[in-house]
Amino acid sequence: MDLKEYYRSSAVQARMAEFMGGPTIDQATCYFIARCRDYDHPEFAAAQPMQLSLFLENDMEICRSLWDRHSLILHLDVEYVNFDFPAEPYLDPVRAYDIQQPVYEAIIDFLRRFDIHPLHLLSGRGHHFVWRISRYCSAFDNMAHITRLPRQLETMYAAPLEPLGESIDPTLAAAFEGLGLVMEYVARSVQHESAVYCSLPVQFVDLSTAPQQRGRETVAVDITEYGDPLYTRVIRVPFSAYLKPWRNGTLHHEIPPMFAVPSAGGDRKEDIAALRDAGRAAELAQRTHTEIPDASNQMEALIEAYIRSDLARFHAWFYLPDHEPKSRWPETYDRFRPDQPEIRHILDHPNDLLLKPDCIRKVVVALCRQGWHPRHIAGLIRSKYERDYGWLSKWFNYDAGKRADFYTRLFAGSIALGGDVGPDFENVAMARQVLSFSV
Repeated sequence: MDLKEYYRSSAVQARMAEFMGGPTIDQATCYFIARCRDYDHPEFAAAQPMQLSLFLENDMEICRSLWDRHSLILHLDVEYVNFDFPAEPYLDPVRAYDIQQPVYEAIIDFLRRFDIHPLHLLSGRGHHFVWRISRYCSAFDNMAHITRLPRQLETMYAAPLEPLGESIDPTLAAAFEGLGLVMEYVARSVQHESAVYCSLPVQFVDLSTAPQQRGRETVAVDITEYGDPLYTRVIRVPFSAYLKPWRNGTLHHEIPPMFAVPSAGGDRKEDIAALRDAGRAAELAQRTHTEIPDASNQMEALIEAYIRSDLARFHAWFYLPDHEPKSRWPETYDRFRPDQPEIRHILDHPNDLLLKPDCIRKVVVALCRQGWHPRHIAGLIRSKYERDYGWLSKWFNYDAGKRADFYTRLFAGSIALGGDVGPDFENVAMARQVLSFSV
């Protein structure tokens, strides 16, 4: 079965519509669909759900927006990552999934404590867990009051957004900000509970590690989608083709086509067989469902657990100061010249070094060690993002302040709370001693 025949399956199309929020595509609640990080075909960057047939006819990968009319969508992504041999999970998928098993079990166990049962999907490199809360419940209101929305984000969300020219409601925008803090709590809990059982390092982002069994490999509990505005992020639709390894040039071997599929709840090898065979995937579409589970009531307890946590106290401390205003950058951030040559090189060449988590981590560790408050480290990074270093249109779609806050908060939080911050343990330990936040 080729991809065109596969995409003509009525069951495949029905499962896609379910995931987009409606029994049929014309009732979808997602704001838009898109190809997955497509830079070569910008005409398909964002389209109305009713244009799904155009994507199918062109054999494309299909994602839906996190932005939804009725719900706040929650998504947790787990992936095997290999910096030296990127094709590794595609050539030996059973091993890649076996390595992730402790992380998978930790996620399921953690969510079940709150009676949350997400939709579980598999794709080329790992797992996806998806659930939702209604925009008309108390959990949504609580999420919106966890943190305040920065002024620059208020302005971005209020502007007409593609493809429908609609803006994002301030309450939904605030709830998405709060969601990022709660999902960090989930990810840190999962990392803590799974790291001792996992044969590879468990990270929040793609941080390079020391060589393991097959090169520099790690497991990422990826929450980076919460580091960007809501309207910029998408998640892969179940039963979409998975073309990532061919699209980014990491795969030059003959392997079967791949698809994003829901777990059938049985043997893992059967799940892997379904995601690597069009016929099996199409057959699975006939006997499964992909509606995103509603966990509105259950999320109240999870939000409360976050609010009582040490991480919430760290977040409150992190956001106490604001970034220095732009008018003061010439006399504050611009005057800073670090003593360490490596840190100075990163700050002098932010495009593209300050887009790499490893480099941001080094800056955060070095400046925490010097006594900087993490929010001002984020302000320094933001000042680099918002200066002319050849960024072109990048910071018109994304928000420099939010991105800088997100990565700095992750790494500084790991320093403060004793989490894994990657290599360079001596510097991390010294930064932890200097950091003024204490549990």
